[in-house]
Amino acid sequence: MKVIDITIPIYNGMWSYRTCWENQIDTICSTWNGDSSTSYRFNLCSHTGTYIETSQHKLNNTVTLSDFPLERFVCAVKLIQVKAIRGIITLERFLAELAISDISISSNDALIISCGWAESEYRKDGFIKDSPHFAQALTEYLCNYSLNLLGVDLPVIDNQNSPYSAVEMLFKKNEDLLLLAPLKIAVSEVSSGCYNLTALPMKINDVSASLTRAVLTPVINNIL
Repeated sequence: MKVIDITIPIYNGMWSYRTCWENQIDTICSTWNGDSSTSYRFNLCSHTGTYIETSQHKLNNTVTLSDFPLERFVCAVKLIQVKAIRGIITLERFLAELAISDISISSNDALIISCGWAESEYRKDGFIKDSPHFAQALTEYLCNYSLNLLGVDLPVIDNQNSPYSAVEMLFKKNEDLLLLAPLKIAVSEVSSGCYNLTALPMKINDVSASLTRAVLTPVINNIL
């Protein structure tokens, strides 16, 4: 069975959303230094690498990851590859790719939208600053569906030059939504279609976001 890792790695000196959200990985002891064992200390922000979050990240509610059954993190997913034009993923291109791929969107679906951004850009200084974004019409369209999960390969889906609160829009429309981001998806290896997704959060009580190791496995005959 082919397993496709779509997780962004974590390392010292990597990108972070804010200056106070950096990560630090320290070696406490090491067999390389003659110690009897090797151990590390991880000081990691919940929103680092690839993470999964609930609406409580943006809304004043009590929805935490421990409220969700495991089936929400291990599920069938529809993946749509959409090319960003001048930094924008438009509704028109998204709908066109749906038609080409013969995929329809329904309520309670898990959906991943990818443009290949994180495949090559996640190590660069402009990963967040220069990120493509969702056109507001696309976000409004997705708000019409009570999705179980939305995954993206972007660190930011809002228009950073003219914000319209994209994530808040999605969560206000559906407080039960899970958001999975950013994903490292190789356009040459992963095409639009149907997959099985595993994106289990760490088992930490009463938090709205967690690191996750996200992987895809192809669905036989590409049918859900």
